[in-house]
Amino acid sequence: MKRSSVPLSYSTLRRHVRAKVAREMAIVGASNMHADVDHCMTFSAGVNCHDVDPAYNSNVDDIGIDMPPVVQDDQNSDKGEDVAVSSFEHSETDDFYASDSSSDTDTDTGTDINIKLAQWANKYNISKAATHSLLSILNPHFPSLPRDPRTLLNTPTQTFVRNLKCGGQYCHMGLAKGLHMAVNAECHSLQHLELQINIDGLPLFKSSATCLWPIMALVRNMPTREPFVIGLYCGQEKPGDAAEFLSEFVSEACHLIANGITINQRHYNVEIHSFVCDAPARAFVKGIKSHSGFGACEKCCVHGEYDGKVIYTSASAELRDDQSFLTQEDESHHVSACPLSPLPVGFVSRFGLDYMHLVCLGVMRRLIMYWKGPAGPFSVRLSRLDVNRISKRLLSMKAFIPSDFARKPRSLQELLRWKATEFRSFFVIFGFSGSRRHFV
Repeated sequence: MKRSSVPLSYSTLRRHVRAKVAREMAIVGASNMHADVDHCMTFSAGVNCHDVDPAYNSNVDDIGIDMPPVVQDDQNSDKGEDVAVSSFEHSETDDFYASDSSSDTDTDTGTDINIKLAQWANKYNISKAATHSLLSILNPHFPSLPRDPRTLLNTPTQTFVRNLKCGGQYCHMGLAKGLHMAVNAECHSLQHLELQINIDGLPLFKSSATCLWPIMALVRNMPTREPFVIGLYCGQEKPGDAAEFLSEFVSEACHLIANGITINQRHYNVEIHSFVCDAPARAFVKGIKSHSGFGACEKCCVHGEYDGKVIYTSASAELRDDQSFLTQEDESHHVSACPLSPLPVGFVSRFGLDYMHLVCLGVMRRLIMYWKGPAGPFSVRLSRLDVNRISKRLLSMKAFIPSDFARKPRSLQELLRWKATEFRSFFVIFGFSGSRRHFV
């Protein structure tokens, strides 16, 4: 930026004028230097000071600058000669410019603190009220900061939400938009993007039936993988019609798979690697029987039998394949047409079974409840002494569990409150010990 175009505020101008004049007057008083009355001191800010006379003083008063009194030399007072302030030296003028040229740096600093504060608020999920209070404290010291947290976080002013005929509201963020934000410079060597899709429901409040059903994705073959939201449904219950709920996602995904996507002037092919859902969500998006149905098995054509609960007795039934699923050869397995059928995806091979619910919250939880009671036959139930001994051993391991574990072990008395990671730790590590893998 050119020096002549540097804008100076009134307060900055006044501060520098007073400092320069005070310094020059001190020099004049110490050395009794004589100066010409007609000499003019010129400020680098572009303000020309006139002769030291009543007219000049009135001009200074007009701009509101308090000037020190004019010092006169006793030897020249009889001659009527006043001592004027000498002009600034060139080095001082350079310092003046150097001090005011920091405006660019201040602008960069202001932009930098805006970005850092926005990242901090998003990372730690700071509430809007807390962010607003912090901005009101920092704004006098950083004038570039906005006063409203919505401006700081670039909150969209409009959100396009459509009401579904089946009930609830749906907002489509966009798969292409999410890919533009997710793909970075680390992906320069990739030729295609493998997407992993997740669809699930979650409650929002304990005292209300309102729930969210997000459609999320992540790029599986990227070095750093962060999920992003494609679409979001909100309603009092899960979407009544899966086809209407998934229509925008299916349409956009088909377009990207057929044509690819260009990001940062680089073209990528797009493909769907897999869908990750729990059993109820898989049944919902595939249009098949729920996991408790007689023909609910997703990998084979076994037909269940009822004995207080549905049991699959055969382990040698015919396996399902992607083609037989599309043609719906097993009518007892399907409830409706699959809403994801336009996608070029294997609906048997690309839908994995849910390890967390099947193994951790399923088999492992059932076994422990059989051993501890009250479920299961008495022939396999452990005595109260054994249950207490196992609980003590689990609690004794607590002090030696590193932070790599999601949860520390708890007593069997809290079994009904165990999480899936606790059942996994018990199944893989705590429940077996020694080379012969004896139970605790």
